[in-house]
Amino acid sequence: MNDEQRRYQAILEDQTELICRYLPDTTILYVNSAYCRFFGMKQQDIIGKSYAPVIFEADLPEVERLVNSMNCHNPQVVIENRVVVNGVVRWTQWNNRCFYDEQGQILECQSVGRDITQLKEVEIALRDSEQRYRTLIETIPQLVWVAAADGLTRIDFNQRWFNYTGRSPESVMGMGWLSVMHPEDVEKSLRQWSTAVATGTSYEAEYRLRRADGVYVWHLSKADPVRDGQGQIVSWYGTCTNISERKRLELERQQAEFALQQLNETLELRIAERTAELLAANKTLRKEIQERQKAEQAMQQLNLTLEQRVQERTQALEEANHELEAFSYSVAHDLRAPLRAIQGFAQVLEEDYSDILDDLGKEYIHRMAVSAEHLDVLIADLLAYSQLGRSEVHLQRVSLAVVLEGILSSLEPILSDKQAKITIAPDLPVVYAQRSVLKQVFSNLIDNALKFVAMDVQPQVQIWAEPKPLGDRNDKSQPQQVRIWVTDNGIGIANKHQERIFNAFERLHGVEAYPGTGIGLAIVKRGVERLGGRIGVVSAPNQGSQFWLDLALG
Repeated sequence: MNDEQRRYQAILEDQTELICRYLPDTTILYVNSAYCRFFGMKQQDIIGKSYAPVIFEADLPEVERLVNSMNCHNPQVVIENRVVVNGVVRWTQWNNRCFYDEQGQILECQSVGRDITQLKEVEIALRDSEQRYRTLIETIPQLVWVAAADGLTRIDFNQRWFNYTGRSPESVMGMGWLSVMHPEDVEKSLRQWSTAVATGTSYEAEYRLRRADGVYVWHLSKADPVRDGQGQIVSWYGTCTNISERKRLELERQQAEFALQQLNETLELRIAERTAELLAANKTLRKEIQERQKAEQAMQQLNLTLEQRVQERTQALEEANHELEAFSYSVAHDLRAPLRAIQGFAQVLEEDYSDILDDLGKEYIHRMAVSAEHLDVLIADLLAYSQLGRSEVHLQRVSLAVVLEGILSSLEPILSDKQAKITIAPDLPVVYAQRSVLKQVFSNLIDNALKFVAMDVQPQVQIWAEPKPLGDRNDKSQPQQVRIWVTDNGIGIANKHQERIFNAFERLHGVEAYPGTGIGLAIVKRGVERLGGRIGVVSAPNQGSQFWLDLALG
């Protein structure tokens, strides 16, 4: 093997992708180390044998067809198929290219593969989410409709709506739905709808809808806006509920109230005539007595309940704080259902309607997908932030080196893509912490270091520790602390901003320049504090940042 071949070999062995060279008869000529690690096999057990045994049996015919389709006129094909790895089925994607001689005969083929199991699982989850959404709107007893962001056009209805009105989907799309509303109700309902759309608030109105048999029936219509990560309305979800029975009861109640009012007015007139003199004589005295009694009672009640009110207010404030944290968790969790629907709609539009959309429409779909992805990350960060405040923390001895090793392993694709250099000191200590919280803290610090770096600059991160005693060295009751440093070569932070970067939703740069949710460092601060530690930063613009964490030694 000459120097050039050795250099080529070294390059292949350094790749994280799965690389394989094979003959047209499927005999394997070469595999790199990543290929061996993925399948859990040695090179000598692979080379010289067919690749067919590792392919999932049901996918083998299609793989063979696509491989056999390669020729000098079609030298490259991309294949997605399942493989069996240690008894486990995983999805892979392979970029296959053939090499041929001057006569067009294939000499050998090269395939570069990657594990796409997670992507496939996401695709399946999105399809399931869309199916659940459709099942939900088709199951609930109300008439369901979806309007565009401008509020003017209706873009979706459930089947119950069409069955009730007897109209076709083509006839009610856009503004056609107004044809089933009672003419007397159109102006008022549209005015209420325009107000809701203009202010971005919830919509509620009552109007009559024409049934398939021509009868108008009262309905209560409600709608709420769905917003993207920037707070912009992307659609409206609404329902129409039959309230004809309620309207009938309201009419009967109004008639009864009117009759009762007439009777009361007559009785009051008769009583007023007979008691006018008595009322005039006692009015002033009665008013004075009532006011004095009310004042005395109020004073007594105030003296008796003042301390109780203070206690109740204090308790209420504590409960409100807990409820607020629980509310933020619930809101972030519940947002994922409509988010999955948005992502599903975006995918459907892109896959099924891209051929009828212009470039601007396709761009809008792309923006919708990007915004939904950003919102998904934001929700995940919100859930993490809320969970840190709500969950119990159980401290134990945790190896910082082991935690960092796991983090770097999970970030391997990102580190490779950015060509980042992570340097970890070999003598990192064991600390007193909770493993999951510690992983959140350092994952966010490393992620920030990778994101907030100037363009065309290789990210460099260094992590080391130094002893830091807490209090009196002779006081054995106080635990020793260690100061852990995480430094980077990023864009740095001005001194005036260093206090507020740990607040939730604080961003010093636009999303276009540096992506993120503005919650990462807030999660870091809360996590460190839940571990009984402290965090700070030393930084300057264009000089990188040095984050320090004080934690108890394990």
